[in-house]
Amino acid sequence: MERLANRYEQLLRWSGLTFYTGALLCGFFLLSANGSQHFRGGSTSVEILDHSHPEYYTVRMTIVTGWELDKGPCGPNCTVADIGRSTVVTRAEFINRTGDSEYFGRWSLESRYPDTSVGRSDITDHVNKNIQGRVNNINIPTRWMQEIAHFEVNINSSDYTDIVLEGDSWMDTQLQNCSLDLITHTCKYHLQQKIRLGIRNDTNKPNESPLVLYKPVYRVRLNEVTRIPIVVADNDGDACRCRSARFVELSLIHPIVGTNITSDCVVVISAFESDGFRDGDWGIVNVIVEDVPLNSVIMGGNLYQGKKDNLGQTQVQTLANLTSPEFIAPTPCVNGTEAHVPSYYMYSGTTLRLPLHAQATTEAFLDVNCILRVVTHPNMLLHRDIERFHLTSMPVQNLALPAPTLASGRPPTDNVWMSQLSWKIDVDHSAHYLLQAIAVDDRG
Repeated sequence: MERLANRYEQLLRWSGLTFYTGALLCGFFLLSANGSQHFRGGSTSVEILDHSHPEYYTVRMTIVTGWELDKGPCGPNCTVADIGRSTVVTRAEFINRTGDSEYFGRWSLESRYPDTSVGRSDITDHVNKNIQGRVNNINIPTRWMQEIAHFEVNINSSDYTDIVLEGDSWMDTQLQNCSLDLITHTCKYHLQQKIRLGIRNDTNKPNESPLVLYKPVYRVRLNEVTRIPIVVADNDGDACRCRSARFVELSLIHPIVGTNITSDCVVVISAFESDGFRDGDWGIVNVIVEDVPLNSVIMGGNLYQGKKDNLGQTQVQTLANLTSPEFIAPTPCVNGTEAHVPSYYMYSGTTLRLPLHAQATTEAFLDVNCILRVVTHPNMLLHRDIERFHLTSMPVQNLALPAPTLASGRPPTDNVWMSQLSWKIDVDHSAHYLLQAIAVDDRG
């Protein structure tokens, strides 16, 4: 089995250039040849559930993480059949078997108070006992799994609080050097969700963090410029602004040459051999996603200037590799070269039907994503076989896609496969939903 895994790894390196990208609050550290290296990126978001108590807020933290297959929360011997299954038991079994309570990372709260003091507390045991997760996606050939999980925690009233996930198990990369950490020589990750507390004077509610949706693996072509959109939305109507990680957010990971993060949340990677890129290289990009009010807002007694000050920060990290099968018309989606996201405004009680058509290529280890935005309102309520379409939504909805079939009305030689999303909208509040479809061919 290990030999087969090594063979897949070798083929993957031959196939192209691979990056981890991320919209993060705090930096990611990489590269290590020592210890377990099972982390494969992630993203966070937060929702304030209760702000009625004068001394603390109750929040729900949602964490989307990628892990090496058979070493993640899905447990050993994971297959596509496990998608949708709870990870509560297998997560706990991994922690008990390894004897390492921080196998899936260390969780902490860091709060800054009006008197400028800072309080930090470890909440790893609390998270391990209370986290509720499920398997969101599996890819056998490229050996990764993705989990979506959440937990609730009380945070003290303060100027702001950071919820931090840290660990030492990033996989090796060639474009950063974890040996810069002279103490551990390990490949570290650091994900940080910033929460500013208080009631906004424009919405009369606490601030909501941006929604972020990403694909676990992106393909980047050697000797070309690749544009990867980080797809975001904000339920408060704020603008979402992206930038490169900096200062403590970067930690010891230097930026990759030829990479730029635009303010409208596009990762631009110029991967040319003349700049030192090689076929099969791996790297990590750190991106900060901030929500910025369009007009000035007072929250928690503080003034936040419109189009200037950020109300919070959130994050995501992902992978990238080479070519993908193409989503083609009439599929409405983001393509690989722009960050425009098709949006649909739906009434409650109506049904959103979206066709999905994908054309397989003749290359191995391919998948592609299609991302779009759906806005709901209670009164105004979006030469390989394609083996499956996988759908992810944020916030999480129980949505399924029929198995793909060859598209009717097209010659079989076109190798176009189709499915259709059918979603009955049933909500009692206005909200944004991000939907992502991934087409996976018969080699993963």
